[in-house]
Amino acid sequence: MRLNRIPRSTLALIGMVCAFAIMAEDSVEMPFREGEGPPAAEPGEVWCLECRPAVIKTVTEQVEVRPEQSYAEIVPAKYETRTEQVMVAPEQKVAHLVPAKFETRQQTVCEKEEAFTYRQIPAKYETIEKEIEVRPAYTKQRLIPAKYETRTERIEVSPERTEVRVVHSEGIHKCYETVRIPAEFKTVTRQELVEEARVEEETVPAEKKLVSVRHCVEPARMEKVAIPAEFKTVEQVVCTEPERYEWTTVPARFETVEKQVLIEPERSIQRSIPAKFETVTRQVLEQEERLVWVKHAKGDYSGIAVCTDKYGDIPGIESPPPKGK
Repeated sequence: MRLNRIPRSTLALIGMVCAFAIMAEDSVEMPFREGEGPPAAEPGEVWCLECRPAVIKTVTEQVEVRPEQSYAEIVPAKYETRTEQVMVAPEQKVAHLVPAKFETRQQTVCEKEEAFTYRQIPAKYETIEKEIEVRPAYTKQRLIPAKYETRTERIEVSPERTEVRVVHSEGIHKCYETVRIPAEFKTVTRQELVEEARVEEETVPAEKKLVSVRHCVEPARMEKVAIPAEFKTVEQVVCTEPERYEWTTVPARFETVEKQVLIEPERSIQRSIPAKFETVTRQVLEQEERLVWVKHAKGDYSGIAVCTDKYGDIPGIESPPPKGK
């Protein structure tokens, strides 16, 4: 049986993946985020920045080379000749005018309609005594100052914190440890309010007196007076029966005619051509090359995977000086 030859690049990639799988069994990894420092390290341990290569896989899939198509097939309409009665002239109604009838009658009509006029009635007043306010009530205010005491207390100037320091550097690959810095305190003296300032109020009553005033008992008003209407008797011609129309019905007229009648309308039938597919094989990037934090014992830096220098330093962490300086 004939075997396909595996490319060297594929064999190298498989070897690198196996090596990293063996290393991952004895190490702890955390994802790297650009601009952030390493995780907090325990005493005797460091976090090293290492590289993981990209992972590529080969997939086989069905690809559509021609989509499904459809077309419409037109089936013509069907007709037949039929005989039927057709109305030539519709039913009509003819109007004949009948004149109105009148007679003379005596009738009472209004010569002058009812009218109205207005008469003014003056207002009525009387004198009464009323209590008025000469000076309103008011309040007096007196300010009592606030009281303070001097007190001493111990406050925190700088809180307890941790710092990340670089303990090993090889290119862009660095190892870090976490250092604890205790909090700082100082004693201060301050003035504390014991009793707030307040205002005491005293009410002075209002001053009043009696005065004579003219009070309206009944306001002026306008009174409405009616003037009766005037009537007279006259002779008028009155319509006893109004003008009207009498209608006569003329029946409709019909004729027998032949015409084409639609039995089956024109329609379209949809025909389809199935889609065409082909099997293709291609390589897909399953995981891109990436940086990760790997936990190591302090001083053991063997087996660190080196990447191309494209990520730069980590902001906020100082690198150690080069050897020999």
